[in-house]
Amino acid sequence: MEQVIKAFLGVFIAVMMIFAGIGVMNTSIQAKNADIMIDSIASAWEASNHMLTAGELSAGLSEDYQLSIDTAKSAANGNVSYAIMKLRYKYRVPLLGIEMWRETRRSLR
Repeated sequence: MEQVIKAFLGVFIAVMMIFAGIGVMNTSIQAKNADIMIDSIASAWEASNHMLTAGELSAGLSEDYQLSIDTAKSAANGNVSYAIMKLRYKYRVPLLGIEMWRETRRSLR
């Protein structure tokens, strides 16, 4: 009887470790995807010579993402001299039922 309990406990702990590892990998992938997404959006914005708005850039994004761009214009010529791009995304841990908003930022010149 003692061996049955030990075997069951060992299998239970192994399964819990597997689920925890899958959860950590899933959240890591979500964060990496958000980083890749904001890099590609920032490249498109810089390629447009800062003419696109956040609404135009986020037209193809799902409702799980929110994009904003804060700009500072040069006093001399009125061109954008500095910008901070923020991408908010839903960060999910499905096994625990956790869902929250996270934010990644890029500073652009």
